[in-house]
Amino acid sequence: MQAVIAGEPGSTDLSNADRIVATPSLIVAAGTVSGLWGLGTVAECGHGASWYAGQLAEEIVAQEAAAEGERLRAVVGRAIGRMAMFHADVCDSPLPEEAMASVAVTRYRGRSASQPFDDVEYFILGDAWVAVETERGPQAVTDPRIKNLFLTPRRAVLAAPTGSAEREARVAELVAVQRRMLGGEPGFWVAGADPQAAMKAVMGGFHDGVTGVAVMTAGAARLVDLFGTVGWSDAFDLLRAEGPGGWIGRIRGLEAADADLTCWPRYEASADASIAFADLGQRSGRA
Repeated sequence: MQAVIAGEPGSTDLSNADRIVATPSLIVAAGTVSGLWGLGTVAECGHGASWYAGQLAEEIVAQEAAAEGERLRAVVGRAIGRMAMFHADVCDSPLPEEAMASVAVTRYRGRSASQPFDDVEYFILGDAWVAVETERGPQAVTDPRIKNLFLTPRRAVLAAPTGSAEREARVAELVAVQRRMLGGEPGFWVAGADPQAAMKAVMGGFHDGVTGVAVMTAGAARLVDLFGTVGWSDAFDLLRAEGPGGWIGRIRGLEAADADLTCWPRYEASADASIAFADLGQRSGRA
């Protein structure tokens, strides 16, 4: 499985806090958690969301290589634990709460003598996305808890005028609710200091007939999830025609056309966006 990767920061003043790493069998996308106001900023030690996402993606790849065939839940959980240990070594302090990430992982196993079908597993923690094209049509998966748990306070934030004191007050209320529900029941989980978060991930798989895989951060999923100008049914045709770079280019065009956030209300005018695409149809001889 060979993946084409593209990523771009939401602001020219900042670097892209997302990170995607791919191997012939694995794609890992880690990024800041979209819409979590007050969470995922930079800690006093300098190790915030951007640092954590980049290091975690690399650690997941390393852990999977060291224990090939182990369940993705165990692989990611061990990587999260290693991140906490690493931070304690370099900073002599626990991993700060600002260091957290959404994670999506896919693992591909091709046909062999012992496995007569293609197999794609996925693991999602937070609001990253996995989309898979099969012979029966495309399917897209994310962890819906972040969005579903905060529908009312999020709508209140978006309804308030941008830059107003009312919006700031509603953001503060949303942050307080988020902090209470992070890592609890009912609640939501992201990758951070607790390896047990991996046990709460959305997991599954697709068997045989898989012709394409796309793994992306929430900012890249905006094209479908927020703007809706492309559906998942069209996503893989677009990725084959324009590539991941063209996908992100379309997002930037829509963001620029709605700079005042009126057509598509959202927290940020432009967000970090990263996506990886693997065309498995080429392997199976698809036209």
